[in-house]
Amino acid sequence: MFQNRLIWKSAAVLALFATMPGVSRAAEEAASPELTEMIVDLLRNDDRDMRALGLQQIREEVRGEANTLKFAALLASLKPDAQVGLLEALGDRGDAAARPAVLEMLRNDDLLVRCAALRSLGSLATAADVPLLAGKATSEVKEEAAAAQNSLARLRGADVNPAILAAMKGGDANVRAALLPVLAARNAKDAVPSVLELARDKPPEVRLAALRALRSLAAVADTAALVELVRQSSSAEERRHAELAISTLCGRNRGACVEPILAGWQAADPAARVVLLRALARAGGPRALEAIVAQLNSEQEVVRIEAQRAVCEWPDAAAVPHLVRLLETAPDLRGRVLAVRGLARLAGPQPDHAADLQVLDKVASHAGRAQEKRIVLSVLQVAPSTDALRLVVPMLDDKEVAPEAHLATVMIAEKLASQNDPAVTEALNKVTQQSADAALVSRAQKLLNRP
Repeated sequence: MFQNRLIWKSAAVLALFATMPGVSRAAEEAASPELTEMIVDLLRNDDRDMRALGLQQIREEVRGEANTLKFAALLASLKPDAQVGLLEALGDRGDAAARPAVLEMLRNDDLLVRCAALRSLGSLATAADVPLLAGKATSEVKEEAAAAQNSLARLRGADVNPAILAAMKGGDANVRAALLPVLAARNAKDAVPSVLELARDKPPEVRLAALRALRSLAAVADTAALVELVRQSSSAEERRHAELAISTLCGRNRGACVEPILAGWQAADPAARVVLLRALARAGGPRALEAIVAQLNSEQEVVRIEAQRAVCEWPDAAAVPHLVRLLETAPDLRGRVLAVRGLARLAGPQPDHAADLQVLDKVASHAGRAQEKRIVLSVLQVAPSTDALRLVVPMLDDKEVAPEAHLATVMIAEKLASQNDPAVTEALNKVTQQSADAALVSRAQKLLNRP
């Protein structure tokens, strides 16, 4: 019933608009008095749906600066909820003629009205309004601060970024911290030198805000500066944000970041070197891998551990020879375990190539703990070949991993086209004799009975 009334009201008003003189010419000239009066009446209507129809006309139909001025002049006489609607419509209209009236609404007692005015200024304000909006961006009322920051991020014009930087230079730490996210949202690449300077500022909240902004603004040319910020970080929180900035940069630009990182390596302390190793891993490529491998024997334990982790998580087979060497020579259990896991991942079957059984054989021979043996078995069980089965067979008698070895044997045999190989038959017979899993024994027996 309510919906029917709404449809009827909307249709009636829109039909009346269509008959009003001046509607079709409204984009070029002032609206007719009748049309303006009808919109005014709709805006003052207590019925929200009727007001919405009037606001739709302001947004989409009735154009021209003269009309903007007429509608903006209504702001002071409306109730707060109607003021909010009209402010939003004027913002969507985007005609700067409404700017003085909207600015006046920033003095309104109603918070929702002030926030609506601030949001509207995102499409109406100029660089001259940046200091005002910058002050509002530090408001203790979080809704006002968010609305002001949002508008600053949306302002257009080549003079806006310089105006924001000027406001930051003349403002206190709160202003700088509030405007740095605005520069990031505006993708203000031209502001990077100033942001880098602020990343060394004394108030920690400014440094953190600058580091967060650099995550989206920094370019390859800024890599060395980010390395320096990693090195100079005075707290774990700062170092974390510096790492996010340089890792994001490496992710975007890959190998282009490697040499600037290496150039700052010698001056870095162990904690900073850990961050730089992770950045090198993010950058990838032969030069980065070479630099990481060089730290596998570092005397600094945290650096050595991070290098091991980076090599073991390397995404392609370029790391395999280094992982084999680590597997064979690592002085600690951690290094050997990481090598087993990395090699099992890289040597396993992939969509574009079969499993590297030679590497997996070496891994199996160095897998001393049950956890690592299970990792090897999980890879072998999806490698359908008798050579893979040959690597599984010795583990059938290993009590720690026998259940996993039984499963791997059956899974490999199920994928083989023929069961005539005596080695396959022998392995399946062992499963039927040793396994306590009735379902698995049944699967093995079916394979043995298959013609």
